[in-house]
Order: sequence, then structure tokens, then C-alpha cells
Amino acid sequence: MKTTGPVNTFTEPFKSANGNWVHNGYQTLGWLEDSQHTVKSVGINNGWNGNFCRSAHALTSGMETRVEFKVDQADTVSHFALENQSGGVCRRWCLNAGRGKTYFAQYNDGTGWYGPQDLLNPIKVNTWYVAILKMHEMDDMNGFRMKVHE
Repeated sequence: MKTTGPVNTFTEPFKSANGNWVHNGYQTLGWLEDSQHTVKSVGINNGWNGNFCRSAHALTSGMETRVEFKVDQADTVSHFALENQSGGVCRRWCLNAGRGKTYFAQYNDGTGWYGPQDLLNPIKVNTWYVAILKMHEMDDMNGFRMKVHE
């Protein structure tokens, strides 16, 4: 994660379970992929049982998070999201990898769902991607930004 001023870096090595993540039997922490430790998450093609999330975060206005990921099959449905449950309202800002070919954004600002918007097309199997989700400063009318690249 990086702020607009000095750089603050947080890295999650995923070598083993450390209490920072809520996960279940669909994830393998410490999976060795391309000489680095990762999380291998395998869904079930039915429902949301294959999800995992960070137990807490401290992202605030002007900060960003970076996720490195790849998919190993073309018909994947993967979600990388920042969510906040506040006052009974779900706010979600999400990058979806799905439909076998497309990356698209989805968000809920508390009043309804918006999306999708194509970001990268087509999807390449077994190719590492970098996604950056940035929370703009509070005075910025756009609210957030997403970038995805190989």
C-alpha cells in the first residue's frame, strides 16, 4: 500500500497462516508459484464458499492496494474487492476476472450496484497481472481508480 506522500509498504508473504486472513479449505497458503509464496484459491463453481479476506485493514483516503494475481483457467470467476460494512450498508469496490475473457469493475456506493466496465480484454491464462485499487483524496469527485496490467 502506498500513500500520496511518503511511501508506506506492507507486504504479505503468504508463507503460512498468520491470523491476518480469514480463510477456509478452498485456499492453500504457502503455495509455491514461480519461486514465490502465494495463496492458491479454488472455488466450487457454485456460491461464495471459496472466498477469503483480510481480517482488518487500515486503508484511508489517498492510499492504494496492489494485488498480483493470475488465473489458471479461462472460465474463472475471481473477485478482488475492498468492502466496508458500515451502518448496515455494504459498500464494495471490486475487480472481477470472469466470463472467460474480460476483467471488469463493479462497485456499490451504498445506493446500488454499478458496472461492469471492461478494463482488460482478453484474459490470458497463467499470466501474472497487477491490479492497483486507489482510494482518492476525499475532495476528489471520482472517488477511486483502478489499473490493471501484465
